[in-house]
Amino acid sequence: LPPRVRCCVCVCVYMVQIEYEADRLYGARRTFGASSRAEGFLFGVRPDVWPLDAPILPLVLPDLPNLGPPPNLRSSRPQAQNQTIFYGTQPLKTYNPSLAAAPRGLCPRCAFVLALRVDGLHQCSSSTTPYRSEQTLAETDWFQGTAIAVLDASLAILGWTWLVNSPPYQIATKGANPAAVRAARCMQHGASDHSFLPSWAKQTFDARIFNVAGGLVVTYACPACLFSLSPLRLSAQPTADGGVSQLRAWAPHRITYPSVKWTNGRNQVLFTYRPPPRPSAARNVSSGAAGAAEERDVRERLMIQPRLGVIGSLGRPRFAVHGRRVCRTHVPRNPTRPFPPVPSAANCHGDFGRDPDCGTFPDGSTIDVVRFEGVWEKRAKLRNDSRAQVEASLRASGLYGGLSLTSNLVKVRWREQAGADGGGGGASGGGA
Repeated sequence: LPPRVRCCVCVCVYMVQIEYEADRLYGARRTFGASSRAEGFLFGVRPDVWPLDAPILPLVLPDLPNLGPPPNLRSSRPQAQNQTIFYGTQPLKTYNPSLAAAPRGLCPRCAFVLALRVDGLHQCSSSTTPYRSEQTLAETDWFQGTAIAVLDASLAILGWTWLVNSPPYQIATKGANPAAVRAARCMQHGASDHSFLPSWAKQTFDARIFNVAGGLVVTYACPACLFSLSPLRLSAQPTADGGVSQLRAWAPHRITYPSVKWTNGRNQVLFTYRPPPRPSAARNVSSGAAGAAEERDVRERLMIQPRLGVIGSLGRPRFAVHGRRVCRTHVPRNPTRPFPPVPSAANCHGDFGRDPDCGTFPDGSTIDVVRFEGVWEKRAKLRNDSRAQVEASLRASGLYGGLSLTSNLVKVRWREQAGADGGGGGASGGGA
């Protein structure tokens, strides 16, 4: 691999230095090494274990809070009365990083965007949680969420914030009772950076971000999630030293594939592919409609590998700006329900009179309305050589409906090919 690609792999490691118990770890080098038996692996393919060529770089989010369930959730659970330890604050730690290039114009020093799983539990260390058995764990509420950080070229953190992946559920309606908003752990208009607590509603984890079509896309897991894609919007004010302030990260809409069952898998990898120009492309490049058709045909395609041996195309992705919008909260004249609605830990009711494109921006802010297009459900097509694998793959269900986002490839362009064919590919994913 080129040196800069190897560097990307090196930084995508465990984010806080913790010593794990030996009996909880598999021993990757022993299990996957040259002396291991090939028949113990899927399709008899033994994975490669790459040694790091640089020291591990720990990235620690500053001011990461201790967090427990919101007050109105605790008061609604009968088991909380006698087992208060399970509903106290928990020390949060970060896991499963995903790294992508920062969008242009975010700030002068912004080089990378990092998604991190923030969680009160971890299966590899009993010291991270008091919940020792599955029975008590099943009766426990703990936080799982996603943080988005911006890094400079030396991988120093410039700023971070919480991902708002479902604005209607996570942001309270303007005018709601402040005490009720705090008790339900809802976000409020104007929130930015990490000066606010994350919403308890619609928690997501293991988010994967990647660059495609000139923008950022995020996919994530949650207890009730099927595979989905969302545009990741970022906004910040540059500081005098080239960093960021008032950082916001939100997903204004979500593309799902409920009827395309093969998109859910345990080996979820997304990557882009730009087909080489057809021989007629050079002749048609300036020939009006024919040239435009050729240009559309060679636009990069978003591919998905939900399971080993199963590969499909989701379409030709693009980001489109559909004008600008002034954020306002519209109070209904004759509401059928009390207004503003009372927020709860499961639903902050931010959909009342508020556009999800506005995220946590305060009323009066002007934002671009951006859509991620070209990859909707009807565009999903399975490659012909993958069809024989689908039936067996769909039977191999697992946790969260068989969806596992444990892959995070890095974009690769081979040096000897970059100038030869003008094509190349990208990948988002690389396996944990």
